[in-house]
Amino acid sequence: MEQILIIDDTQAVRSMLSEILEISGYQTLEADGVATGIACAQKNGPDLILCDVMLQDGTGFDILAALQKHPRLQMVPFIFISGEAVTPTDIRKGMLKGADDYLLKPFKIPELLEAVQARLERVHRLAGSASHILPECFAGSHEALKPWIEQLNIQSCPYLLLAVSLHRFERFSHLF
Repeated sequence: MEQILIIDDTQAVRSMLSEILEISGYQTLEADGVATGIACAQKNGPDLILCDVMLQDGTGFDILAALQKHPRLQMVPFIFISGEAVTPTDIRKGMLKGADDYLLKPFKIPELLEAVQARLERVHRLAGSASHILPECFAGSHEALKPWIEQLNIQSCPYLLLAVSLHRFERFSHLF
């Protein structure tokens, strides 16, 4: 079950989003601010983050910047939600900072679910396109990769191994 972290300083908003997402088959986590949001993301490694822009102890931009420094979390889809008066410039700023989407409160339930589903499907597509490159033997031992690496002629394609190691960074770092 995919896990979604909801970061908003209003309990009623967190509860409503959690209920909608849980009814739709997602597991949810909740945090009420910058510090708790970052800690919860680091501890749980959610599949997606929904985050209010304006929080009591900072901004969603603070959270996004902090999470982008963590290899395990920097590729987690991040959707801003905002009830403030938002301009196209504000939305563009969020996207340039690394947000994957921007929902304006009040939004309709289908809009929320479409945004969440689209971002999660994109992650699955990217993971799927990379997984056919790397054989399943990678999960076992780096010794099993030697014939595969030799077959690739890495000298002519130095970025392939880099892309594979970043895609599966956690497993890769534990093996080597």
